[in-house]
Amino acid sequence: MRRVAVLLAHHPVLDRQGAVVTTAITNLDLHDIARSAFTFGLGDFFVAHPVAAQRELALRVREHWTTGSGARRIPDRKPPMECVRVVESLDRALDELGEATRTVLCFGNTAPMQVIADRLIVGERLGAVPSSAPATPLLKDLEREQKRVRLKPSAESKLLDLDLRRELDRDRSRLIHRLRLLVSHGASKPQEAGARGLSTRCGASLGTRRSQSRSSMLDVWATTSRTLRPPLPGRRRCVATVCPS
Repeated sequence: MRRVAVLLAHHPVLDRQGAVVTTAITNLDLHDIARSAFTFGLGDFFVAHPVAAQRELALRVREHWTTGSGARRIPDRKPPMECVRVVESLDRALDELGEATRTVLCFGNTAPMQVIADRLIVGERLGAVPSSAPATPLLKDLEREQKRVRLKPSAESKLLDLDLRRELDRDRSRLIHRLRLLVSHGASKPQEAGARGLSTRCGASLGTRRSQSRSSMLDVWATTSRTLRPPLPGRRRCVATVCPS
């Protein structure tokens, strides 16, 4: 039987104005979703939050109803709350699911897990969402740029031969270099160049889950791909309703 889990993400999310914010963990969400997950036989209920203080709050609530006085007073709430897993991100939740699968099904061998990750977790098929669905300004700008330079999103890594004497290929080269800021595997460095620097070859993988997730995280620093810059070391910006002290 396939193992099914659910995750409640608190960042990145969009507020009513479309800005990227971080929401707070609520006691009501923990109880309601945990009971629903337990009722319908889900294996785990992940609560993802980037702020350590909020994760500690969720862990205290879970401990109260699994090993504390709440478990002794109302024992029926203990089994649902035991399904709660507190993590910092979606990637960490996927890692935890992978660790359990590697231990139980693959006997600690990492090679089968790599095949599972490539074919089942990541895959080569791309889904689609309606154009009316909310999206961050940076992600919308990247979609417009991909259409303008005719680079179709794909989960496969492709080798592109670009003639930098052509305006279209120069625009493609600029976009690919900007994508390198989003995710290290989104676009690779040029592999070779012509004798006079008029041609280049580079690998690109557009539309992956990791690159889209990374674009949402970098939306706090820029709203378009042209203004995108990596954050300076030590630089912090609070865009959340709850942020670390």
